[in-house]
Amino acid sequence: MRILAVDISNVFRRNWEASQGKEFSAAHDRTVQAVARFREGHDRVAICCDGGKSFRKAISPEYKANRSDPGEGYREQLRRTIERLQADGCTILRSPEVEGGFAEADDVIGSLCKWAQEMGHSVSIVSADKDILQCVTSKDATPTVCRITPDKGDVHFAEQVKEALGVGPEQIANWLALCGDSSDGYKPYPKLGPTGAAALLNKYGSLPPIVLHATAEQLNEVLSNMPLSQRIKEIGPDPCFAALKLATLRCDLPLNFGAIEAEPKAVSLTGKQTAPPPGKAVDVPQKTAAPATNPTQEMAQDLGATSPSAALALRALDPFALEPKSCKAAWWLAEVSFNSRSFGTKFPNVESMYMAILEGRALGMSAVVSLKNAYIVKGNIGWSARCLRGQCLKHPSCEYFDVLWNPEEKSATAVFRRKGRPGQRHKVTLTEAREREFFSNPKWKSDPQSMLIACAEREGARLGWPDVVAGLWTPEELAQLAAGQIIDAEFMAQEAA
Repeated sequence: MRILAVDISNVFRRNWEASQGKEFSAAHDRTVQAVARFREGHDRVAICCDGGKSFRKAISPEYKANRSDPGEGYREQLRRTIERLQADGCTILRSPEVEGGFAEADDVIGSLCKWAQEMGHSVSIVSADKDILQCVTSKDATPTVCRITPDKGDVHFAEQVKEALGVGPEQIANWLALCGDSSDGYKPYPKLGPTGAAALLNKYGSLPPIVLHATAEQLNEVLSNMPLSQRIKEIGPDPCFAALKLATLRCDLPLNFGAIEAEPKAVSLTGKQTAPPPGKAVDVPQKTAAPATNPTQEMAQDLGATSPSAALALRALDPFALEPKSCKAAWWLAEVSFNSRSFGTKFPNVESMYMAILEGRALGMSAVVSLKNAYIVKGNIGWSARCLRGQCLKHPSCEYFDVLWNPEEKSATAVFRRKGRPGQRHKVTLTEAREREFFSNPKWKSDPQSMLIACAEREGARLGWPDVVAGLWTPEELAQLAAGQIIDAEFMAQEAA
């Protein structure tokens, strides 16, 4: 099996910095497109993420101190990018908490590579980080690990690493501990560059002989710079051994690698199931030959299960294996789902679940996605605000549609553009929401951020694509209709204008 491991923080940040001053969603779009491009020829995709404050900060406060805070907008878009990749069938691996803080995405990749090699899987790493070169193998190894640069797509095996840096993958951590890493903000020995560090390692092999045992005169034989050699001996070994702890990847993280081996489930943000990666066949449950004794059992047989209980067990493993292919099968799925309370208590009866499945199918959503996003208000079907945005996103006229959360002013801004029209922004603040009497839903008090984002999604959809979302109502709008209120009068006036 070939696995694509993506250092999502590294790839997204490069796209973010390259897209400053351009369209809001440029970094998101470029990252998703890059992953789609590199995943060809791979069976699985692992998105490797940072978890929190790095444990390396406890080793050196200067670690990555040279990097400015990209802001809340960056973090929100990164979160949405990860959600999108997960919806596309990628496995998300987050760095766990370790002693001193959290591991990093590089450590996740290192642990993944170690596990993959033990299991006989090959790995391609998408990252521009030099630390990750510790993981690569020879191109003749079985299995192989290589690095792919996100910008140019250059492939690096051990041979290319040795040629470019003068040291092999097994010496990368020692090499960084000598010459430092400007991107991570540490340099143990000033004026000792990558070439000099490589020369020392090729002469002495590792750090101890260099910084503990070699004299300044011996170092000078390699570096041809007595002041530099003397300075290295004066500074001593402590800085480089501390740097070695920063540069060395942790390859022992307890991660759920079993999720990578499982068959990928790809579903778009709009709810459409997509095909698995190339080269993978989909296992289809075989129909049982046993005769059905009742309509419910017959419907279960149509979907590869001999009983409702067996079908529920199958659904727990693969929710999309139960996608109904007929009205009869849709009724069976509604019946089983209602009796099991798999989707909570938001549906009052089987009939409402059945109609939600059918209406969702008309909107291009799978049955499971439909039931997750549908709500019944006074006998009417309402759809989540994210569902409305999904309908806009999949429309051919949509160039982009995203929502930015501003925690300082407590506002959510929909940023969207329809082809042939200028880009638009629509902001909703907590103050405005209060003035428009949105607070009948208790969730406005418990989770105002999510509610404001949903409000921005809904209103952005109505402003940009009134023809697409016409007739689709959110639960909040249905509640207002049931109360005899005019829905968002102020907003509707704006829309009409």
